[in-house]
Amino acid sequence: MAKGYDPMEKCLLRSVLKARQFLNDFMPSGRGIEAPRVRFSAVLRDATDASDISATLIQCIRESRICPGYQLVDASKTSPMGNARDGNHPQLLLYPIGSDFWQSPSDAWRSLEMHVNVWNSSADDPFHDGDKSSEACDNLIPQIAEQFSFQHRTHVFSLNITGRFARFLRWDHAGCVVSDSFDFHKNPRLLADFLWRFTFLSRAGRGFDPTTTDATPSEIRAFKTTARNFIKNTPRNVEFLRPTLDDDYPVYKVQVDSLNGKKMHLIIAKPFHGYKRPTCGGRSTRVYAAYLTSEKRLVCLKDFWRTHQLLSEAEMYQHLANHDVPHLPTNLAAGDVFEDNEPQTTLNHEYGRLWAFTHQRIVQEIAFPLETAQSSRELTQAVRDAIACMSKAWKSAQVLHQDLSDGNIMITPEGRGILNDWDCSWMKTPENPKNENRAGTWWFMSIFLCMNPFKEHEIHDDLESCLWTLIWIAARYIKSINLWYEDGWRVFSQYTMKYFDRDGDDNEHQYEAGGIYKQEFITYENMGGLDWRCEPFSTLMDDLRQIFADFHNGWEDFPQMWQKSKERYALLSDPENIVKLFDDALAKNGWIENDAVPNMFPYKTEDEWRTYRMKHEHRLYRLQCDKVRKELEVKAAREKADREGIPYIEPAVEENPEAPIVTKYPLVMVYPSDDKEPMIPRRSARVRKVARTVAEDQTRAKRKRMDEDQEASEGELGSPTMVKRRKPMEEKTKDNAVPRRKPRGR
Repeated sequence: MAKGYDPMEKCLLRSVLKARQFLNDFMPSGRGIEAPRVRFSAVLRDATDASDISATLIQCIRESRICPGYQLVDASKTSPMGNARDGNHPQLLLYPIGSDFWQSPSDAWRSLEMHVNVWNSSADDPFHDGDKSSEACDNLIPQIAEQFSFQHRTHVFSLNITGRFARFLRWDHAGCVVSDSFDFHKNPRLLADFLWRFTFLSRAGRGFDPTTTDATPSEIRAFKTTARNFIKNTPRNVEFLRPTLDDDYPVYKVQVDSLNGKKMHLIIAKPFHGYKRPTCGGRSTRVYAAYLTSEKRLVCLKDFWRTHQLLSEAEMYQHLANHDVPHLPTNLAAGDVFEDNEPQTTLNHEYGRLWAFTHQRIVQEIAFPLETAQSSRELTQAVRDAIACMSKAWKSAQVLHQDLSDGNIMITPEGRGILNDWDCSWMKTPENPKNENRAGTWWFMSIFLCMNPFKEHEIHDDLESCLWTLIWIAARYIKSINLWYEDGWRVFSQYTMKYFDRDGDDNEHQYEAGGIYKQEFITYENMGGLDWRCEPFSTLMDDLRQIFADFHNGWEDFPQMWQKSKERYALLSDPENIVKLFDDALAKNGWIENDAVPNMFPYKTEDEWRTYRMKHEHRLYRLQCDKVRKELEVKAAREKADREGIPYIEPAVEENPEAPIVTKYPLVMVYPSDDKEPMIPRRSARVRKVARTVAEDQTRAKRKRMDEDQEASEGELGSPTMVKRRKPMEEKTKDNAVPRRKPRGR
């Protein structure tokens, strides 16, 4: 998702604290009682690898009793989580004494307190340079993300042991704060205090959400029976709710404040949305099928951590309701989660350049994904209702949704559409007249937003997102004529991913761009071979395609094209015009009932998604680890300079002339006329050729600078033989062409 940031990019540390400061800030002293004295050096003297360190550390903690009420469990060979674990797991797990964590994976997750990662040398430290440090960090973050996913946490503590050195870590949804590395052989007091103080922390102090408790056996039975009956008796395909019945996930009871001021108690298990995503940084949105104990029925619970924006999603729903915006979800509860009369807010953002997040929950009546539409008419009706909701929200409440996608347009049990998930929306106010919020799901973003990440989000961008959503769902679930041939679906599936995925320059330090393939796709008369059997639906799709094709093709130097683009811009500036287009199509005869088909382009399997995510997210892990290492190097260099009494010199910043080029288009759209009306940005149709020309110019400029530097070096050294010169490029002609060697005979 292109939300302006990647959650995993934000979940690494941005601040390093001294170990003693870490303890004082996050772990108050253990009721004034000092920790027992421990000599870790005597116990770990003969340890040579990670397994030896784990075994001797367990023995040392047990004998010294610095962790009363808890036990360290060696999980390096056999994990109590069983097959529920995803990826590598830590060597040691901290559990309360007497807990039944070996009975089932759900019991193991429910009672887990802390991870302890052990490596055999300081070279394996994820926050230090070394050959294995990147791999260690790649394994560390998914472990913490799993703990956040299986448990309801506000924060998590963890401990890293690398040889004879240790680090303390605190994770929350804003990021991670880590202590500096210290030698616990020479300074065993710090490690002993960490374990001692942890045992005296309250359950909330250790990171557990106090509004969530373990469900009783009777509540678990009622919840799972109701969920099975709902899946079985619902006429729609609701297999997406199957994860709710996963026995490897613990079942919890959640307390939520309803809109009428009463307490609601919900029983939840595994989320059906968000359990595959990392949940240790960012919004960490999870959606559950929840059992409402007071009414004995299923509802929907959305649990997430919001950013501190002008209006939260709960407040946005109230604002839209005050302006009579139709086709909104029915909310039963919406608001922040409170703890001790204060909203649950992250703490780590105070220690670095991190965003602050606040915990919020929203309870709604169950609605169904757009992909469960049973016919093309029901799909059209749902998208039409979403556009009507979006239109009223903009005209009456001055609110843009900004995240139209297949997951946010939903269908009610009565077959009407609703527009959900307003957490990325933007409201125009006198204090905030310009939209600088970057939001949207990449596959459904408009062409202009894909091409220009700095473009201001407008109402026609949301309308275009509706078109891409309609194409995305219809190509998969509605019967088509021209693609029912051998290998046709497979070929079109590949092209669909090509058109919808990122197709521009990937600049790891700036942004990603694209949209060229989307523009090519929408200019085809039949959109790459799509022709649906239902005539009214096919006509509607062609009309929508033609509107946006005319809108985007007005970049050529032809007066008639400019005029057509200008007319389309005026048409798209009022969403009611598109609503009328949908109404006219729905009023026609010839709609085919039950023309929906099973998904012809199935999404990636869980293993394929995991491989895809790890491929892209590990790159972000390593990028962030590089930043962390540089921060530690600078800190160490400063301390060394202070000790030696010499001035510290900042390292030089190297320029990167070979950085990827992303074409930037104007932020303001102006017509070359006197009426001063906004228009689409004027861009050459040969964008890739222009970008290639600019890249060649940069290459020639770079080579010229290299030649000048070499000539300057020759002048300073006084001898041209001391510098290896690069031969100038020569044009290949017949005179200087290299003769071809004759083939050797047999």
